[in-house]
Amino acid sequence: MKRLFQLSLTLALVIAVAAPAVTMYRWENTNVSSAAAALAVVRSGKAPNATVPLAKIEWTDASVQYTANYYVGYVTGWIVPPADGQYTFYVASDDDSIFALSPDADIAKAVAICSVTGWTSANQWNKFASQKSAPVTLKAGQPYAFYLVMREGTGGDNASVGWTGPDPIGSTITVVDGQYVLEDVQPDKVTFGAVQSAAAVVGKSATLSATAVSMKPWTFAYEWYKKGETDTKVGDGTSLTIAAVTDADEGLYYCKAGDAVSANAFLDVTHGLVHRYTFNEEDVDLIFIKDVVGGEDWDGMLYANTGQHRFEDGKLVFGNNGQTSNSGQGDYVDLPNGIMTSTFMTQFTIETWVTPMGAQAWQRIFD
Repeated sequence: MKRLFQLSLTLALVIAVAAPAVTMYRWENTNVSSAAAALAVVRSGKAPNATVPLAKIEWTDASVQYTANYYVGYVTGWIVPPADGQYTFYVASDDDSIFALSPDADIAKAVAICSVTGWTSANQWNKFASQKSAPVTLKAGQPYAFYLVMREGTGGDNASVGWTGPDPIGSTITVVDGQYVLEDVQPDKVTFGAVQSAAAVVGKSATLSATAVSMKPWTFAYEWYKKGETDTKVGDGTSLTIAAVTDADEGLYYCKAGDAVSANAFLDVTHGLVHRYTFNEEDVDLIFIKDVVGGEDWDGMLYANTGQHRFEDGKLVFGNNGQTSNSGQGDYVDLPNGIMTSTFMTQFTIETWVTPMGAQAWQRIFD
């Protein structure tokens, strides 16, 4: 019985030591061109389709028997340093990567402190200056939120985070071991960052988006609402796309995830070009100037008071001489009343192209 008890105890210890401390999440068949784009995939709310257990913040072709092309890899959690002091972090990867660290346990405060743009060999810490962080002062036993994100194109796969610091870490760069990483310090939560408003012409598509930061964004449900007397749910996900906007779509929107609510995003609906008057031969019928956008109900009329006007090369040349318009004798184009109120808009822009010829004098162009 004594021998059996000792064998069982030894087996339990071996299992405890070998248990993975870190999880790498993978988005496969995902081809992006930068680490920032890889992070956008993580924060999109789309769930990873593979996980890989790790004993430390490192994976290579040799250490993980699961390699592929075109994927995004992501590790997150809390680093708990063993001693007070200054630590320097390093990142190596193939291909691009970002390592971000928070000054405390809140992942929303994490900022990139080292990165790879391009690729390095496994644990090659000195290929680019950007791979090394500035010294960071940490407290023993305190959890610091972090994430490592990388993108893989083709060829070799690797990513790792190393550090130096006070004993027992020491001055030689070593990969951050799983004994200094925790994955369950506190419940995950969403913190919304910037929101992206949009403007679109009636009938065109518009997309509103909200940046959602959390350890595992894909574990939350994201819902979009339009503000009104009663707020109305209009979509799901970290972005909202309206395929063909209408006037009724204009307004304020926000995104919810768990207990978090984003700032308001505004959808500005415009009508684009609502009236246009050209002076091309095919757009003029004697004295009637066609509205080629708004239609015949909004055609203008030429008042040819001088009898000297002419149409040439898509232009109307008035026969005005001096300030003849002051007495109502000059040529001008009369536009119909209500051309703006007909579109139910409160704001609009009018553009005209006018070339003065001869003496500078006041002229009436449109009325």
